[in-house]
Amino acid sequence: LKEESHLTNTPALVWISQPDVQKTKGNRAGEHTPIWSNESECKAIIDILKDLDKNSNPTKKIKLAILSPYSNQVKLISKHIEIEKKKNQFKTLLNNYIPPDDNDGYCLTVDSFQGGEADIVLISLVRNNGKSTIKSALGFLSDQRRINVLLSRAKYKLIIVGSY
Repeated sequence: LKEESHLTNTPALVWISQPDVQKTKGNRAGEHTPIWSNESECKAIIDILKDLDKNSNPTKKIKLAILSPYSNQVKLISKHIEIEKKKNQFKTLLNNYIPPDDNDGYCLTVDSFQGGEADIVLISLVRNNGKSTIKSALGFLSDQRRINVLLSRAKYKLIIVGSY
């Protein structure tokens, strides 16, 4: 990376707060099975990608990973990336980036990215709820190994999209 790149001249950790608008809120099955998705966070991820694309001019391609704990969110983001790439004004989306090693795409679940690393990692947390205990609020993300993978895969920049 160039010394004056947008990765070294901006904060290494960024949190983008989104309102709690998950579609599966109150869905009992959603409390036990990771079927979650969040359209608002998906849109925010696309906006971030557009902004990164506008502000990057790397000397070499940058490894980019987009992670979510939930496969439905990974599918939703992947679908929206393809939609954006097909739009005339946005065909260059992700031209300055490559997927992380040994991965076919940019969007991955946290479990599938174990052992991986990327220069930039975007995370869509998807879920927010007011459960009384940490375990019930975080669901399967209360597993420390998952949180470790989720938060430790970025080499230069970690961008978290979620509600706080």
